[in-house]
Amino acid sequence: MSRDPQFVQKLSDVVGLYLNPPDKALVFCVDEKSQIQALDRTQPGLPLKPGRCGTLTHDYTRHGTTTLFAALSTLDGTVIGDCMPQHRHQEFIRFLKRLDQQTPRQRDLHLVVDNYATRKHPDGLLQLEDLKKQVAEFRRQEARVATPEQKAKVLALAQDLPRVWHAPTTQAKDRKRMLRLLLKDITVEKPSPPKQLLVHLRWQGEASTHLTVPVPLSIADRVRYPAALVDRVRELAHGLLDAEIANRLHREGHASAKGKPYTTRIVRWIRWRYQIPPATLRSPEELTVQLVAQHFGVNAYVVYYWIERNLIHARRLNQRMPYWITLTGSDEQKLQNRVRNSSRLQKGKVSPNDTAEGAL
Repeated sequence: MSRDPQFVQKLSDVVGLYLNPPDKALVFCVDEKSQIQALDRTQPGLPLKPGRCGTLTHDYTRHGTTTLFAALSTLDGTVIGDCMPQHRHQEFIRFLKRLDQQTPRQRDLHLVVDNYATRKHPDGLLQLEDLKKQVAEFRRQEARVATPEQKAKVLALAQDLPRVWHAPTTQAKDRKRMLRLLLKDITVEKPSPPKQLLVHLRWQGEASTHLTVPVPLSIADRVRYPAALVDRVRELAHGLLDAEIANRLHREGHASAKGKPYTTRIVRWIRWRYQIPPATLRSPEELTVQLVAQHFGVNAYVVYYWIERNLIHARRLNQRMPYWITLTGSDEQKLQNRVRNSSRLQKGKVSPNDTAEGAL
């Protein structure tokens, strides 16, 4: 236990700073490490051991010693450090000035230091008193109440701010400076609803503004087709082909997610992605070429021959679509007689080259 009669009070102050720091203040633990050897070498030497001396690399150079001054932030563990050749009160004051420069001006600094002699040097104590006076003056100026004339100027400047902000001569760095003058800090919070951010703005006058900002869409969301368009494709797919759907969307003024006109490939991909079945354009009474060939027991090329000679009624929507055949009672009877009277069809020797009428 320490013999210092003020030990309990000092302990309470230090622990209180760590556990419950003041509002709008930063707490740093400051200390220095002296007599650090400044060595320049490619690798450390091997240690001593029985029968062998210590070793040094060929490029070993000793640049004397240095002193490390460091300040550890108790809030986030940030370390602000500097190396100096000595550790007198002059170097300690210089480090305090650097610490003040690298921390926000609107924040008070509370330092936890040991009882080293450099902390109690008269010059250091005078410097500390000067800093306290500067802080007190700064706080007094902050608390000063503005006059009506000053308030009127501030309001006039606020009304003129949009024009200055959007002026073509205002650069990005000027806008940043204006924001620093108006805003004290910004806190961004990610709430539970997805794709939203909660932004808290704290102005220099201690007023606060809370905004809900949507998160920018990802590239996948930006190129995703809207639900209304998918429903439109599903509606058109009941009676139109993919190419006809693309033409209809183009006439209606729709464009793809990348601003391009719709194509057959895009419509086909939308149907595949959202499981939209193709149009059922064949009537229930219509038959395919394969079904007709099986019905009469002939090759499919024979059915194509009948279609070319208009022996049966067939239709197709375009050159790439299959034939759909409608058989009437009379047509079916005629074709049955043709198959029955053809010796080559009876033998099943019809080939793609046998397309002449004599072959049938």
